[in-house]
Amino acid sequence: MLGLLYNAGMRQTLMDQLNSQLRLTTERALNYSQGAPAVNSRLDAPGHSAGTLTARFVDKYVFNGGVLDDAPAN
Repeated sequence: MLGLLYNAGMRQTLMDQLNSQLRLTTERALNYSQGAPAVNSRLDAPGHSAGTLTARFVDKYVFNGGVLDDAPAN
């Protein structure tokens, strides 16, 4: 019985996380397609989820980079 309750709770938590990530990804995709590209358009590109790390190297040095957070793009 305890395993069933644990399973139901874990399933709900994971579904909530997935729904949140999909909602934010959809918002970024819509913002990207409707407006001018953002300063760091590699991060704002459709399909990237929160936590995505991007870096651009030029002559062995990091030219720019960033991590996409879970706030929706504006």
